This record gives sequence, structure tokens and C-alpha cells, in this order.
Amino acid sequence: MPNASRKHRKKFVHSRRIEVTDEDGWTHVSNTHTLPSASRSTRRTMTDGAADDDDILADNNKSTTTRQLLAPSEPPAKLTLTELRKQFNTHLETWESSPTWHQLKDALSKDILPSQSAHAIENVVCIGLGSPSGFVQGGWVDRRSVAMYQLAALTTMIDCIKQYHATSTQKDSTEMKIIAQDPVFNTLDIQILSSLGIAAVDSPEGFNAVSEKTFLFAPGAERRHLGLMLPSNPVMVFGGPLEEGPSLTARSLDDGNDDTNEKDDLKYLSEYVAYTRSVKTLEFEARPEAFWRMRVYWREDQ
Repeated sequence: MPNASRKHRKKFVHSRRIEVTDEDGWTHVSNTHTLPSASRSTRRTMTDGAADDDDILADNNKSTTTRQLLAPSEPPAKLTLTELRKQFNTHLETWESSPTWHQLKDALSKDILPSQSAHAIENVVCIGLGSPSGFVQGGWVDRRSVAMYQLAALTTMIDCIKQYHATSTQKDSTEMKIIAQDPVFNTLDIQILSSLGIAAVDSPEGFNAVSEKTFLFAPGAERRHLGLMLPSNPVMVFGGPLEEGPSLTARSLDDGNDDTNEKDDLKYLSEYVAYTRSVKTLEFEARPEAFWRMRVYWREDQ
């Protein structure tokens, strides 16, 4: 006789890995048991050009596709700005003591910056940094350390630029505008960026701020975003390798779905590479994927 008190075992539901595309065109991979409700999914209308890509979540078992928005990342519940700043300082110390930074600093001070004196950098734009403090909701990859090291690299490069301008060009860099754009920034991210003199902005302000006098720091930019910015001819770019499309740490899983857009983006990348010089960074032993095969590209005086 069956035991009437026995509880039926719940059927285990396997989580699904899905591509989540936010309103600005960033593609992320998440685990989920159910798709978000219709109220949280929408088709985005963009005016910055990112809408040219069909960033959609395709369900192979259905004839329909779903477009989802990505919310800001979620930091640990007890994490404070003070603790986050301590974590950043630890990453900064590791970065500053690395051969990767020593080589990059030497290239900046002796070759890159002296060759572009007529193109003084007036602003810095950071695209696709990621969240230094939190996880994307349902995320299965922790990129906080990568974002921290990249943020450390950004701040040291900015300091190097300011020091060079102060000693070699007598140009005051205190008013240099520095902004960062990424849809996953949460409140703590915005606060730590602000404490470092970097203002977090919404799309498309970051894209639109790039000009021929911009240092574009884009280790996490996808090909379609580079296609928006490189035609503005920024004086210096950190990221890539542009010769091969986006960096391996930022490659979108749906790259290549739109042949026309991809060809246009590759055209902009190849044109920028053709008239710039570049130097490859040394492997960063503490976290190789943070700067995997990346380069600094710069225009020289004619």
C-alpha cells in the first residue's frame, strides 16, 4: 500500500543558457529557468546606430524570437563603497607592479604621446567596462576582477596622459572630461567611478562623445559599437585587437548574423588600423583575459 504521506518529488527543470541583449546592444549570457515576463521584454528603438544589429534571443523550439533588456548588475548585499574601493586599490597595486603596465607606460611616455603633440587629448571615453562590483542577474561568469583590472589600467593611463600634458605641452588637463558608458553599471559602480573622477553616462552619450581628440578606452566594446565610434577618428584607442574584430573577452555570440552590418564594421576597423600605429600589450599574468592580445592604437603627427 502506498504511503499516503510521501511527497511527490518535484521534477527538476534544467536551467537554460540564454543570450540577453540590453537596450544599448550589449549581448550577455545568462542562466535562467523561465523567460522574463512580457512586461520586462521590449523591442528597443535606438538613435545611436546600435539598433542596426538584430540582438534577439532565439528559441530553437519556437518560431518566435524574444528581445530582452538587461538590468544593472547586482552587487553582494553587504558590499559597501569603502570595501569596493579597498578591492580596487588591491587590483591597482597588482596592475602597477606588473610588466604589462611598465611596458605600456614606457610606450606612452616615450613613443605614443610625444608623436601626437598636435592632437592633444581633450576627453576620455570608456565603453564596455563591465561592472566592478556585481553580477548580471542570473549570470554565470564573474567578470568583476576583469573590470577592476581594466579600471586600474584606465586610471593609470589617464594619469600618464595628464602628467605628459603638464610637463611637455604646458596644457592643463584638470578639466579633461572622463566618462564611462555600460548598461550594467549599478549604484556602487557609479559611485566608485565618480570617486576616481569618471562620470557614468547613459547611451548614446558615450558613443556621441568620441571625436578626433578622444582617448577611447574600449577593451569591452563589441564590433558594432566600434563601428559607431571609429569613424570619428579618435586620436588613441585601447582595446582590440582591431585587426581581428572585437577582443576575445567581448565577442558577441551573435556576431556575423547580419552580413551587411558586419562588413561595414570591419571596413571601419580596417580603415582605422591602416592609418594608425599600434603596440601590443604584454600578457598580464595576474589575469590574462583582462587584456588578452589587446593593443594601443594611435595617430601620429603628419
